[in-house]
Parts: sequence; C-alpha cells; structure tokens
Amino acid sequence: MPSWRAIPVFKRVRKLYFVYNILLQHQKKNTRKRKFWIRPMFTQRMRRLQGASDNLVVEMQTTDCEKFFNYFRMTPELFDKLLSLIGLHIEKQELCRVPISSRTRLQLILRWLASGDSLAPLSYAFHIGANTASKIIKETCTALWEILKDRVFLQPTDENWQKVADDFERICQFPNCIGAVDGKHIMIQACI
Repeated sequence: MPSWRAIPVFKRVRKLYFVYNILLQHQKKNTRKRKFWIRPMFTQRMRRLQGASDNLVVEMQTTDCEKFFNYFRMTPELFDKLLSLIGLHIEKQELCRVPISSRTRLQLILRWLASGDSLAPLSYAFHIGANTASKIIKETCTALWEILKDRVFLQPTDENWQKVADDFERICQFPNCIGAVDGKHIMIQACI
C-alpha cells in the first residue's frame, strides 16, 4: 500500500473532498429541523386566553381568596407585596417577543413551591414551555433569595440558633431542633 505522501496531491484532495461530502450528508440527516419557534399552545395569545395566570388565578383572586391561599400558600395581599419587592428583578425586556410577565413568573414559582409538581403540569397550566419554566424557576428562586435573605432569615449567630431551639422545645417538646419541614413525608432512619 503506498504511503500518503506517495499519492499525488490532486488525488489526496479529491479523497478528502469525498470524505468531507459524506460527513456533510450524514450531518444533514442527523440534524432535526425545528418545527416551531414557540409551540402554538404556548404563545402569548393562548397564554392570555387559557393560561392559569390570566384566568384561574385572576378568578380566585377576585372571588375566592381561600382557594387562592390554597393554590399559592399565601394571601392575595401578601402575593402583591412580594411582587412589589421582586417584580423589577425578574421583569424581562421585550426584544423580539413579548416577555412573560413578572406576575406570571412569580405565580409559576410559588405554585411550583406550593405543589411540589414536576415542570410538565405547570408548563401546561401556565402555557409556558417546560424549558422556559425551568429557567424561570431558577432565575426567580435566585432573585427571591437575594431580596428576602436579609429580611426573613436570622443572622447565623449562636444566640439566634439557641433561641430557635429553645422555642421548639417549649412549643413542640422537641429539643435541639432549629427547623422543621411542613407537609412533607421524610423517612428517618436511626443510625446505630
């Protein structure tokens, strides 16, 4: 078999060109053409017509505050206060499409936190793509933490933790505890 250098240049170029064309054809077969920029059910128009944010939540907020509380685990007044604190931090600018409003972003994250649902049902309820919902949750959680960490959480000092532990023991008869999770079943296994 002749060495690569022994083959004339034009034949080497022709072989490389042939291999390159085969690779291009293979790549064209494997690339999926995008069907939609935005799925029709997730458009701004459909979100306004059928999405939970513009329909179900508005109805609960105006007619049934008890259901609103059950849905988001907070009152409509507290929701509005939280929105006023965080709204500017999660608002997006309009570039080529109308962005999802800060109100809808906050509703999505609160429903996700309140329900523990996966992203698929929330995506369908709010008429937002699952990838978009995932990004909204990440961005909004980060913004919530940045805005609320100094307002809500105690400074991590020994005195503060001791006061919390004393309150748990006094109220719940549960010593040496500094926190609890409500509404979740957690299996606890004793270490031997």
